[in-house]
Amino acid sequence: MKYLGLDIGGSKIAAVVMDEQGHEWKRFRVETRKQTRQQFIATLVALITTIGDELAQPLAIGIALPGSISPQTSKIRNANIQVINGCRLQDELEQRLGQPGRLFLHRVAKLHPPLAAIPQQQLEAGQIQRRADDENLTD
Repeated sequence: MKYLGLDIGGSKIAAVVMDEQGHEWKRFRVETRKQTRQQFIATLVALITTIGDELAQPLAIGIALPGSISPQTSKIRNANIQVINGCRLQDELEQRLGQPGRLFLHRVAKLHPPLAAIPQQQLEAGQIQRRADDENLTD
């Protein structure tokens, strides 16, 4: 199993793929396209698909993004990328990628180490989301 960590920023999306021991396999970087929600999601889907095709093996995906995720609705709120506010990004991506249960969003106030380095058991247990909700982080 490999882990993909995406750091979504206002101008770029940085990605890193790591193995189960935390060794870096490869880094990627693309411009954040954010004129519309569809454009933003299409950019993420294209990046994840390209990486998945190159890797050719199962991939757990963690996404760090600005703003917060409502524990009641799972919608993104207060993001500096306006087009994703009100979006259930995890649902949208899981549907388009056909990877239910392999994608985890995490709200960040500043740059954190890649989510890909988090052990699979924590990702699958949803501890990343709960931790963000429990801490009730704000900008």
